[in-house]
Amino acid sequence: MTKSRTTLRSTFAALALALSAGAAQAAFFGSTYDTIVPSPGGNPSGSACVTKLQSDLDGTPPYGYLTWTPGAVTTFSQLVTLTATFSFPVGSYHGGSPRFEIPLDTDGDGSWNGSIFVYMGTPPSFTDAGHAAFLATGNVIGDLVTHWDLTQLGGPYYGTYAQALALVGGARVLDVELVVDGGWGGDQAALADTFTVNAGTYVTVCPPPPAPVPAGDDRGLAVLAMLLALAAAWRLRRG
Repeated sequence: MTKSRTTLRSTFAALALALSAGAAQAAFFGSTYDTIVPSPGGNPSGSACVTKLQSDLDGTPPYGYLTWTPGAVTTFSQLVTLTATFSFPVGSYHGGSPRFEIPLDTDGDGSWNGSIFVYMGTPPSFTDAGHAAFLATGNVIGDLVTHWDLTQLGGPYYGTYAQALALVGGARVLDVELVVDGGWGGDQAALADTFTVNAGTYVTVCPPPPAPVPAGDDRGLAVLAMLLALAAAWRLRRG
């Protein structure tokens, strides 16, 4: 049901981020397919920008996601908060997207052994309609909803948090992701406002505007003139 991107984890690029004071040990990253866009308004953080997580049928882009990477060894049982706030203005929930994804190292060698998928939407189909409003997932850690897919780790598809904790509570968390990747079944896009894991909260930071060129600043023209002169000299030498 879910298209895994495990082999593509090395394609991360740093995104603008905001960390709460207690989360200095953690880092947030996003794939190169994420885009910071102006907020349409109504996002609870009040930020002027949000992060667009997009997955298109034509594969451009194939997926979008945000990732929290712990700065120290963290086991699954040490995750106490996992929540996000986002709108879903394009498409509908399907194909296991959107979701939280938790890649784990279960044998202590530092490598991935399987992932937990926590689907958003209503069980058993998780095919809710899209929504222009920003909605909060609530903290899924400790919830009773049967949206914990544990099949990659030998557990049930409609699992619970309690079952996940019993199965892999001591496993090392490699990262935690907020994922949109169901474009293969129809275009999807989410606008992520916040993404919280434990003490760290991601809030989109708008990129700074380009620096204005001071009035009367002709340095650009001077550089252009120099390049043209060099090109002319090069042509003369070749002639």
